[in-house]
Amino acid sequence: MNILEDTCHVEDTCHKGLDEGYKRTAAQRTRAAMAKRHGDEAVKAFRNGRRTLRQPMDLDDVGDRLARFEVVLDALLEGLLHMQAQTRAHDGFT
Repeated sequence: MNILEDTCHVEDTCHKGLDEGYKRTAAQRTRAAMAKRHGDEAVKAFRNGRRTLRQPMDLDDVGDRLARFEVVLDALLEGLLHMQAQTRAHDGFT
């Protein structure tokens, strides 16, 4: 006789509990992987913005400076959105 059958009177109840544990663990790992992916994307966006900001620029042309700051602000916003998605993924809100 099977050990699970000896300890559980209803075999389905024991297997259901095991399946729920595996599903919960799989869901936690999936959320953690999504959070890591969003965190990596946030870091990448922030680094791109910092790299753009540190490039040498011509101080005379106002249009070029504004375009450059727009690129930096876009990268910053993208990084912040990825950080928000990371927090939501980690908390289980997608």
